[in-house]
Amino acid sequence: MIEKWSALSKQIGGDVLTMNNKVTHVFDLLRNFLWTAAGRTEPSQDEVQKLVAPMVSALSDITSFKDSKRNTPHFNHLCAVAEGIPAVGWVLVKKTPAPYVKEMLEAAMFYVNRILKEYKDGDQKHVEWARTWKELLETMQTFVRQYHTTGLVWNSAPGCGAPHSDTRTAAVGGHPSPAAGSSAPPPPPPPPPPSFFKDTSSPSPAPADSKASRDALFAELNKGEAITAGLRKVTADMQTHKNPALRGHEPAVVHHPHPQQKQVAMSAPVHHPPVIELKDGKKWDVEYVVGNPNVVINATDKKQSIYIYKCQDSVIVVKGKVNSITLDSCKKTSIVFDAIVAQCEAINCQSIQLQSLGEMPTLSIQKTDGCQVYLSEASKSAEIVTSKSSEMNLLIPGADGDFEEFPVPEQFKTTFDGKKLVTCVSDIV
Repeated sequence: MIEKWSALSKQIGGDVLTMNNKVTHVFDLLRNFLWTAAGRTEPSQDEVQKLVAPMVSALSDITSFKDSKRNTPHFNHLCAVAEGIPAVGWVLVKKTPAPYVKEMLEAAMFYVNRILKEYKDGDQKHVEWARTWKELLETMQTFVRQYHTTGLVWNSAPGCGAPHSDTRTAAVGGHPSPAAGSSAPPPPPPPPPPSFFKDTSSPSPAPADSKASRDALFAELNKGEAITAGLRKVTADMQTHKNPALRGHEPAVVHHPHPQQKQVAMSAPVHHPPVIELKDGKKWDVEYVVGNPNVVINATDKKQSIYIYKCQDSVIVVKGKVNSITLDSCKKTSIVFDAIVAQCEAINCQSIQLQSLGEMPTLSIQKTDGCQVYLSEASKSAEIVTSKSSEMNLLIPGADGDFEEFPVPEQFKTTFDGKKLVTCVSDIV
């Protein structure tokens, strides 16, 4: 699967090929980590952190590379990868690793669908590239659900290791394979199948005497009541209430297992310095602004655009007419602007507020939870486009100047009328 995706990445080339090389490195690290788990008992949390450190660094590198290529033609490709690749963090997720992989897949699908739409009538290798990336993540989810249902399985009886030919294992502290002539214990579930990783190595098979063990079990069950014949009879001198001498002994101490420690975070948050700058006189970049209620942008040309990225707990005021405004991955951020020529867009945001003081032809809200939009008289007839979003409200000025709130529907009903699908707002909304 990775070989197919890599081949398509090479055909596209450029930044996509660079990202492919970074992703291939991450999967090599993941494979080695799984071999390590197959050859030893579960280590302490501190040691686990050391083992996953190379993966954490590689994932951080992918995110940084994506962030540095925002204005490039293949930015959606890079985002699809950057949103999906954290799925390798399932190795640190307890109880529900497969649903975690699914969440990363769904995050990546937002950009995968953009690529499919953009190249629907264009270069089909981009379409195949996006579909293969989706299939790769689906294959990972299937593997995790089948072999590591409730979390990564470590080897309870160490001894199994990667083949000697796989020298990469040593990079993550893998244990050597058992010496010749020694009996290897049963290994835990294997790493992903050959179709997932380009290396076709696989761990040792299950024990050959498993059928004999099952036959022996059924033979015992078939004894019926005779199965209790071998039990030792409890005599009076063994009973506490009949033998006072036994009461003086202290009760056996029951050792309870230690409570499960909190799972290790896959990556520590990276703190970036705030950025507010005009590039080439055309685009304002407002990035990583946190806790600033007094951000003011003075636009001098209506051809200028504004891109607001990963801002939090801040208020941004845009003075002057601009071409477009985009909010990407912002939390608890408010923006007030005079007028827009094209559109205002919110992507992957949480708890944001938008206020238009003048014209705004189009508002696009995508993958956003919590969005309050204050419209003006000039913008109350704007076209609103929403997808994968919730808790959206439009506040429209009334005749007396007070705002009236209108919730944007989130739930829909679709029926087939014999010729086509008919979709309308659900009655319960």
